[in-house]
Amino acid sequence: MVPLQADVLPGFLFGVCPMMNSTLIEQRLLEAFPDAKVKATDMTGGGDHWQVSITSGAFKGLSLVEQHQAVYKALGDWMRREIHALALNTGVD
Repeated sequence: MVPLQADVLPGFLFGVCPMMNSTLIEQRLLEAFPDAKVKATDMTGGGDHWQVSITSGAFKGLSLVEQHQAVYKALGDWMRREIHALALNTGVD
């Protein structure tokens, strides 16, 4: 296997995807929760620490833990790679 080099894949360092941005996160969450109001904020400017506020009718009847689990599920593999830290505020709209 050939090791990855910065000049081959520019910007990919330490497993962080430089393409991660608030629009991508918001779009993915809106796909999972079409009625949601979503705001994603990059907390450090590095694209891997995020604050997300989301309200949705889909959260009705769910505990806070279940709401957060639903968001983690919607973000999928990004939670294992691109997103290192996620501060969540969820609620029913």
